Amino acid sequence: MVQLPVSPLPQATYPELSREVARQNWNNVRYVLRQGSLISFTYSVAACLGLLLLGRPIIQFIYKPEFLPAYSAVLILMAGLLVANTFYWNRVALLALGLPDYPAKVNLVAAGLKIAGILLFVPIYGYLGSAALLAGFYFVSITLNVRKTLSVLRER
Repeated sequence: MVQLPVSPLPQATYPELSREVARQNWNNVRYVLRQGSLISFTYSVAACLGLLLLGRPIIQFIYKPEFLPAYSAVLILMAGLLVANTFYWNRVALLALGLPDYPAKVNLVAAGLKIAGILLFVPIYGYLGSAALLAGFYFVSITLNVRKTLSVLRER
């Protein structure tokens, strides 16, 4: 519910970013990123608030009351999805800027840390630990990609 409308945005944004990067029109690149983030953030906050308020009844209606403990995991995951949705452009921007390998390297390191976290925390914290690790993976990897994008844009 939170991610579905945002998932096609990177594919739609990439051609415009590539075009503006090729023209070296850095103000337009920033504008596309800012506007995309604003639209995605607005939707994501509304969807997260909806799930915050209606998550329990939705889980009871679609599934069974036995699944209500999953609501806590949904809340944890929403924090990571809010970051992921807001900066949906984090990989395509780096691709357009000529740095396609940077997100792959970041994801490789973050995935290694997540695997280590799974081995350490999931046996103790269970599914909540797994949800926290996924949210943390989104936060760390996307934050690094966004910082790199902004740093490259400042240089240019």
